[in-house]
Amino acid sequence: MPANSAVGLGSSDLGDLVRNGSSGEFIYASSALEVHVHLQLGRVAWATDSRHAFVFSRHLEERAKITKEQFREVLEECRRKRLPLGETLVSWKLASIGQVRAALRHQISCALSELGRATGGQQVFLERAEGYKRYASELTFELSEFDDDPRAEPESGINGTSPGLLRRIREAVSEVGWIELLDGESVVEQDPPGPNQRVLLPVLRLTLRDGSELVTLRSSRGALVGVSLRGGRTLWCRVGVDSTFAAAVSALSAVAGFDAAALPTPREGPRRRWSIGDTQSAEVSELDDFLGRAPELMAALIVLPLGSELIHGVGYQEIPFDWCKDLVRRRAPLFALERDVFSEPPEGTSADLERLGFCLRSVASAEAGFWCFGAELGSPRGASAWIFIKRDASQGLGWAYLTALTRRLDALPDWQVHAK
Repeated sequence: MPANSAVGLGSSDLGDLVRNGSSGEFIYASSALEVHVHLQLGRVAWATDSRHAFVFSRHLEERAKITKEQFREVLEECRRKRLPLGETLVSWKLASIGQVRAALRHQISCALSELGRATGGQQVFLERAEGYKRYASELTFELSEFDDDPRAEPESGINGTSPGLLRRIREAVSEVGWIELLDGESVVEQDPPGPNQRVLLPVLRLTLRDGSELVTLRSSRGALVGVSLRGGRTLWCRVGVDSTFAAAVSALSAVAGFDAAALPTPREGPRRRWSIGDTQSAEVSELDDFLGRAPELMAALIVLPLGSELIHGVGYQEIPFDWCKDLVRRRAPLFALERDVFSEPPEGTSADLERLGFCLRSVASAEAGFWCFGAELGSPRGASAWIFIKRDASQGLGWAYLTALTRRLDALPDWQVHAK
């Protein structure tokens, strides 16, 4: 089988490898899914997928009562000495061979279920016969054991059941506060269940109900991530300030089949710039300098103050100013919302951060062909900065640009006088 060959369903080629008694790692990858299946002489020894990162450990925590600390200690020992995980759990008497086998079967079922539904990706097989002979045969499975497996996760895509959608997020994101599935403006499912809708209507209407495909809202209180699904549904989750929101973005993107670069960005023409506002002002000069230093940046704007008609900006002609201005005016009212509408009241670490003054909020949204990022500025009151980068650029790069730009603007001496 040629490496990196395009396939429809990866399961058919996996079946050929099994019938040939192959040993090694089968990999399937698409923009929304990654699956790894490890074979030993044609038997399945291990399988993982990007949507079920922790199902093996959680299964053992629930069934064998292994603590997170014990599991972490075993993992470190296996990595250090290159030991097989399942056999080490048994030799340490943390789980029986039956419990390990059940957890393996559960994780493999999830991965093969995802693989069976996958389309349009690429696959490769890495033959590793020598190293893969060390798996204990009693902890491997025939591929046929998973045909129509009732314990495999049911399809829970856009048209699937809501518990499947929520379970995917819960399994993929550690320390998620809550998850909520909406149909229009009404709750379909919550995890954990609650008496009220958690995503409040102003946030919903200013983002996903207004054309955004994916949105992340950040503050000292944590991050709120939402993604548009087909049929007018939206899926949301909240992670705390101490958690990485990138995992939540990835999980929701995978569930929705969201591809950051799915929409083509306008073809680059001559690198001619536009400039709006007082081009002699310190803030516009700062925007212009930053635009020239950040290769992926397409436009940068400032709203002074929030809700006014006064918008300064610079950008390239590939992204029209009027389009940027219209979008910013529709997204900027997010920063006028009360903080308790934006996210939950502060407590613990987030409360400490707010007392220290780290209370400014920021937002990222996937729009037609571009990422749009915005952040509150320290002064003047109600001002905000906005940047646009291409959709095929990393969202993490956009956050980095936004942070760098807001720091530069906040450092300008008395620049707000130009707003008068």
